[in-house]
Amino acid sequence: MKKLFITFTAAVLLAACSHNPPKPYGKPFPINQHTTVTEKANP
Repeated sequence: MKKLFITFTAAVLLAACSHNPPKPYGKPFPINQHTTVTEKANP
């Protein structure tokens, strides 16, 4: 079950890098500046 979740998360992140993601946190992240992971790790 955990493996499936990791695979799903990786697929979502990959899709988010390809095009605009569906605002999961209520506000869009500037993908081209690679702040998705940064803002998630350091809020």
